[in-house]
Amino acid sequence: MDEDTCSKIEELFARCAAGVSRYVRLRVGSAELAEEITTRVFFAVVRNIHQQNGSLVGWLWTIVRTELARHFRQKLAEPYPETLAAPTVTPAQDCERTEEIGIIHAALQRLPDDAQQLIALKFFLGLSNLEIARVVNLTPSNVGVKLHRTLKELREFCE
Repeated sequence: MDEDTCSKIEELFARCAAGVSRYVRLRVGSAELAEEITTRVFFAVVRNIHQQNGSLVGWLWTIVRTELARHFRQKLAEPYPETLAAPTVTPAQDCERTEEIGIIHAALQRLPDDAQQLIALKFFLGLSNLEIARVVNLTPSNVGVKLHRTLKELREFCE
């Protein structure tokens, strides 16, 4: 792998890893699992960087969606455990945070895929409307309008 490719991967990781991890955490509900999936995402980036064309962030988003889909397909195929492990955190310690995450998670699930993508690009990856527009092939003003409507819908779902 040449030096330009390595620096491209390093820049992508520095810019997007935290946002990808936060988004995956919200989708799967577990910090450990989110770390594992995020790691798989960036391994896929390194393995397949030669296939990337167009928007680098758009390509990364495709890998994130693929890894999440793979996770949920595997989860559906797993048998239900007969016994549950004892929690490491008491319900009182984590109750409020868990409730908030659950509400947001349920609200996000109700959004269409394209709206979820806009939310992820804006709030988890921290992209500007102009950068999002390049990823999703819209105008920056159209991205702003769609984000506004999506956030309004998300607020309604959370209430």
